[in-house]
Amino acid sequence: MKFRLVVWSLKIIQEYEKHAKVLKKFNPFRPKICPLRLEVNVYTGCVFQCVYCYARAYICGFDKPRCKPNFEENLKRDIEKAVEIGLNKLPVSISNSCDPLQPLEDKYRHTLFAIKLLTENGFPIIVVTKNPSKLLELKYLEAMDSKKTLIETTIISLDSKFFEPNAPPPMERIEAVRELIDVGFNIAIRIDPIIPRFGEIPGQSPSDIEVLVEKICEIGVKLVIAKCLRLVGATAKANPVFYYGLRPYYRTYGVWTSNCYELKDDIKRILHMPVYSACLKRRIDYSTCLDSVDFPYSTTCDRGNTLLFKEAKKLIVLEHEKFTG
Repeated sequence: MKFRLVVWSLKIIQEYEKHAKVLKKFNPFRPKICPLRLEVNVYTGCVFQCVYCYARAYICGFDKPRCKPNFEENLKRDIEKAVEIGLNKLPVSISNSCDPLQPLEDKYRHTLFAIKLLTENGFPIIVVTKNPSKLLELKYLEAMDSKKTLIETTIISLDSKFFEPNAPPPMERIEAVRELIDVGFNIAIRIDPIIPRFGEIPGQSPSDIEVLVEKICEIGVKLVIAKCLRLVGATAKANPVFYYGLRPYYRTYGVWTSNCYELKDDIKRILHMPVYSACLKRRIDYSTCLDSVDFPYSTTCDRGNTLLFKEAKKLIVLEHEKFTG
C-alpha cells in the first residue's frame, strides 16, 4: 500500500509540474528522506544576505531580491490545477530559497496573498522565515489556519550578526515566536546550519547551543530541526572570509558533491550531539533533517514528527483509496 501510494502521488505531481509556474514539488538536493510536499518561493533572491545560504548556488542575482513576474496570476492557475487533481492534501512550504517575509513583502504582500489563497484551498502550509514578527500582523493572523500551519524560524545562535548581517535580531525572533505560540500556532526552531568552529570562523559552541535551547524551551517550543552546514562554492564571492576560512576543514572532513562540500556522517554526528543533548534534556523533539544522523528519540526528517504532516498523510491515503477504488 505504501509503495503504491508513493508511485501514484509522484505520477500525478510529474504530470502537474509540466505546466506549473510557481507552485512546485519540494526537492532540495534530491533527498530520498523528505516527505512528499510542494513549495512556493514567493520572491527571487533575499535581502538578509546570510553568509551560509545555499540558494546562491543556483539563483542568478541572488543578492538583488525581486518579485517574480505575474506571481499572483501564476499561483492562482497552479492552485486551481493542484486542487483539481487532489494535491491540496500535500503541505506547501513557503519559502525555502528566499525569506518570504523580507522587506519586499511590506510593499507587495505576495506572501500574504499566497498564504491566504493556499489556506482557502485547503493546503496545509509551512512558513519558513527569519522574520516571524511579520506574522503577528492582523492580516497574516487572519489568513492562517493555526491547525494547518507550521511556522519554522531559523535561529542558529543568540549572537549571529556575522552569519546573518541583515536578518532580524535573534531575540526579536524569539519574542515573536513566543507570541505566536501564545495565540495557538505550531512552531519549530531551525538551528540550521550547525557551523563548525574553525580558525577565525565563530561557529556555535556547546555553551552557545545550551543557552539557545534553554531560551526556546522557556517560551514553549516543542520541536528543533538541525542540519550541518553545506559549504557552497557560490558563497566564496559573497563572503570570502567565511568560505575560505572553512574550506580547509571541509576538505579534511567532508566530500565535494555537485556544488558544495558536505561533511562525513561521523563528523555530522559530533556536531549534532550538543544540540541533541540539549533538546533531550528538556524533552524537546529533535529532527536531523537531511543529515540522516540517527539518535534515540529523534527523527531523520524535519516533518516526520509533526502533527501537520501526519494529518496530511492521512488525507493523501484517503484520496489514493478513492482514486484507485
